Amino acid sequence: MNGFESIANNCEIQIYIYKLLTFKDQLRLARVSEGLRCVFERFIWPVKYEKLTVAEIFPNYVVTNETIANGLLMTADVFIEFLNFYSQQVHELTSYSHWDLKQFKNLTTLKCCVDLCWLELLQSVANNIPGLENIYLLSYNQDHKVYFTPYMVIHMFGAITDGFVSVEFVESLLRMKHLKRISLDYRCDFPIIRIGCDDFFRLIYQLPMEVLELSFVVEPENPADEIPQPPPTAIYPLQLKSLKITTTLDRTKWSKNYDKFMAIFQNLNSLNLRMIDGITEEILNTICQACPSLESLTIQRSTFFDINSLRLPDHLEKLNIEFCYGLSYGNLKEILTCPHLREYISIGTTYKGDFENFSISGTIQKLALGGVPMQEFYLAYAHNENLQHLAWIPSNRDNSNLFHMARGVPPNLTTLQMKCCQVTMESLQHMTQLQSLDTWLVQPFQTSYILQLLRLPALQHLTLRIEDMQFNCPLPSAEEELLTNVIHLKLFYSKRFATDLDFWLDLFRHNTKMTMAISPYPDTEDSLRSLINHAKFPKSLKRLFLFGFTIKCDDLRRNFESTIKSIVYHRNVFDDPEDDRFFIVLRRG
Repeated sequence: MNGFESIANNCEIQIYIYKLLTFKDQLRLARVSEGLRCVFERFIWPVKYEKLTVAEIFPNYVVTNETIANGLLMTADVFIEFLNFYSQQVHELTSYSHWDLKQFKNLTTLKCCVDLCWLELLQSVANNIPGLENIYLLSYNQDHKVYFTPYMVIHMFGAITDGFVSVEFVESLLRMKHLKRISLDYRCDFPIIRIGCDDFFRLIYQLPMEVLELSFVVEPENPADEIPQPPPTAIYPLQLKSLKITTTLDRTKWSKNYDKFMAIFQNLNSLNLRMIDGITEEILNTICQACPSLESLTIQRSTFFDINSLRLPDHLEKLNIEFCYGLSYGNLKEILTCPHLREYISIGTTYKGDFENFSISGTIQKLALGGVPMQEFYLAYAHNENLQHLAWIPSNRDNSNLFHMARGVPPNLTTLQMKCCQVTMESLQHMTQLQSLDTWLVQPFQTSYILQLLRLPALQHLTLRIEDMQFNCPLPSAEEELLTNVIHLKLFYSKRFATDLDFWLDLFRHNTKMTMAISPYPDTEDSLRSLINHAKFPKSLKRLFLFGFTIKCDDLRRNFESTIKSIVYHRNVFDDPEDDRFFIVLRRG
């Protein structure tokens, strides 16, 4: 080894050289040798990108991983160097970009939401990513508007023949021999694209399919003009565990394919159905017989007809009935007294007949009921020791959005969600096990209420949705530290950014383990400027987080305009819209 090589191999010198370079040149240098790569990954940029999200915001690219801290805004040439270095490490990619995916040879999961044709995308993936196991396609454009009109389904250009999914589309999926999950979702009120039964069977029996989620209507017959072919042969044993489809279970419509279709249900643990011709008692009985192992059932946007006796599968633990019609309060009682049900969610569903107050099954641990007068339905929760998670949703029979559980509270409740409403402090103080509360503040001047919330002994996660709030009593001074067990505080402001930052920043200063997430709307730049320049913003805080990016507080103070330009908002539609990455996040450490 000569003198130059000895110097070049010195780790401290390598680190010094790295720090003289731009990020683009650092990436280039890291590809020169394994030693330089190790120095880069260990000391310069010790960030993993095995899970990667890429969004194209012309002319730049936004790159993030699964954390709230490691977002990067890159020009096209820097993005090329980034992919040259990292693409082989990426196993899960969420893409909002037209970038060619062929560099991601080791992908096992692809989530894609971009304004391009699905057929073209699938053909490229089939050619270049042979090991793909999970694919999710969602039909939003880059502005996250639905890509759908009655006359146009842009993402399916070239993939539809007379309203049916084309053979080329299905064949492209079948070429991905390792696919275990397919999720194809175009958001619209009613699916108009259809898939013939034979193509549907091919996806299930000719791939090692475990999860299949389709926005297509599964038709009992094949397209009328399709050339008759022999029935698809099974390559794999039936492995399907989860299924989401729109279809009919009418035996007469399925004709000769009925038994083969129903056989698909035999191993399902999870089923999500939208029934195009409604649901009868016979269909419910069919589901029970066909799905002996079913644990989770979701029924969406369907009409129930004359359900005198509502039967549920023997091992069902979770039931969701969303935006459905035709059920009665008698059916609701059958559901909530089921001896093995653990969770019932009913959103956007109305019930016919006279309301009845009754005690629910002791097995139910989670309950979310829309359209039901919860104030009157007190036997469902009052003194119910088994209920752990409750979502309280006002109904049109309620005359107030401030509720008091006068008949008693669920004593072991750990999670409470108040949807567009609020519960009295007296009720909350009796919930001694409550760890998580999500509530609206529906009345102004609630300083006392908030102070008492923060003193609830078990509460650790608090979300406040604030319409228009002002404090009307003295805030805790530095001498009177307000200590709380809340470790995660989330603040939503719907009309204007926080006008009460004095209080919240004092609270954050006194509680060193707290993470505080503040919605940055309606104007992100003004909100961030108000926060960073506030007299009580903690001077010891070195950084904050916004939209998945880390921002140095000193940079914001010294050069706000240029710093904010390095941050681009991009909503990941596959993520929870209330994830911390969509907020201004303050946390220590």
